[in-house]
Amino acid sequence: MQGHAAAQLTHQPTHRDGALVSVIVPLNPPSEYAGGGTHIEALGEALVLPQGHALLHPSSLRHAAQRITAGERWVLVVFLGHQRMRFAEHGRRFKARS
Repeated sequence: MQGHAAAQLTHQPTHRDGALVSVIVPLNPPSEYAGGGTHIEALGEALVLPQGHALLHPSSLRHAAQRITAGERWVLVVFLGHQRMRFAEHGRRFKARS
């Protein structure tokens, strides 16, 4: 998306997620973008999955979203945790992290 590229939202630096398991599902095929993929630090390489396939990994695993150099990459990211949250608590947490 043009706005995302202008705002430099084309990648994520190496990080750990704050859950038990992280799930990444590409929503469009790799042919629609250049670059991208999920870099797994322990493997030393980026994985580019076909549309609709899922990458599940422990959230403590250091990883990054590789820079998109052309097109758009859409992904669904899901965090699986173990903590019960009060109604609408997830919205407050997302706002605090943004």
